[in-house]
Amino acid sequence: MTRPRRTVTVPSYTIGVALLTVVACCLLTLWAGVAISNRNAARLIDRYEADKAQTEAANRDLYCELFGSQLDAFADAVSPAGKASYRAWLNLYRLAGCQPERK
Repeated sequence: MTRPRRTVTVPSYTIGVALLTVVACCLLTLWAGVAISNRNAARLIDRYEADKAQTEAANRDLYCELFGSQLDAFADAVSPAGKASYRAWLNLYRLAGCQPERK
């Protein structure tokens, strides 16, 4: 004698709710991933800009130190070539925006 099959009955909306839950979870995961990567990209850009500004300031300080030392070296020049070198370094000093202003 064979046993009768047991059947499980569930309401018809259960399949719809399960599929809707799976789709909603997938969409929520995608949205969260995009939001996290956008936030990380914004942080990376901010860090890059801060590092860039800091590097440019350090480079400008080095340039000004170099130009200032060259101006000090040629400040007392009496020859035309020495005066021309002084004017050339002074021009570079001014173009770099170094302070204090020299004449």
